[in-house]
Amino acid sequence: MDLHFFGDAEDFVEPVLIDSLLLQVHIDLFMSLFALLILSSIYIRLYAERIGTKWIVHLMFILGLLAPLMLMTAYFTNILFAYVWVISFMFWHLLALIVGSMILKKLLFR
Repeated sequence: MDLHFFGDAEDFVEPVLIDSLLLQVHIDLFMSLFALLILSSIYIRLYAERIGTKWIVHLMFILGLLAPLMLMTAYFTNILFAYVWVISFMFWHLLALIVGSMILKKLLFR
């Protein structure tokens, strides 16, 4: 990952340009915002009576917004933040998959 971000002069690998990184981060934020808003609004309507609903929605939003921010932090500070980015990216997608399957299960199999 270090080679991908910062490049390598010996192997003629170009580093990631800041404008392409900003474009990727903004696209990730835009798409994750839509997915999070749609999933959370349906999930809150269907599971409002459950105690853990608020925690699941908050965790999904925090992980969804943390992922692009960690990618930018990794580019400007330390490559270790890229591993935090991968972990938060995977966890928020896993949580969104679980929430989406719970929504589909409740809507389809009433």
